[in-house]
Amino acid sequence: MKMLLCLFLYAIFINCLIKEFQASQNYLFIEIFSDEWLDMKIEVAENQVIMSQIAQESTQYLSMYYKLKIGLQYKLDIFLFPESNVTIQELSYKNCPNNCSNQGICQNLQCHCQTMAAGDRCQFEVVQLYNRTQYSESLKPHQTLIIAVFYQQSQLIDDQKYQFIQF
Repeated sequence: MKMLLCLFLYAIFINCLIKEFQASQNYLFIEIFSDEWLDMKIEVAENQVIMSQIAQESTQYLSMYYKLKIGLQYKLDIFLFPESNVTIQELSYKNCPNNCSNQGICQNLQCHCQTMAAGDRCQFEVVQLYNRTQYSESLKPHQTLIIAVFYQQSQLIDDQKYQFIQF
């Protein structure tokens, strides 16, 4: 019956794996990376118990830790969407996703990014788009940043108007 369900789900583009193993670590870690902003889902079924993790168009990454007991034999049905870029591995402890892309510090399973990095995994590089020295030194740092954003937006709008007139 489980095999028929997996075949049906596979036919509608959901990856279904049956993973049989003896646990040698504390957790089974499952992660999905996607190049697009898709709805994502991981679901693990063991006997009649189902554990799932869902993300809706808000990230390109989803992960789940499934608690294991070392030495026990497991037979898990794992359903994944999307089915590409999937990693499944046993781990001894929980850690931040992708080790905070080596651009942050992991605290309580959340990444705290360095100054020039952003994102839930510190996966985005922050690029400085202006020169701070052109603004008043008497302003507080957050005021300087706000001015820079307005400056960049007005430049973009001016450039668009200029390009529009030329057409």
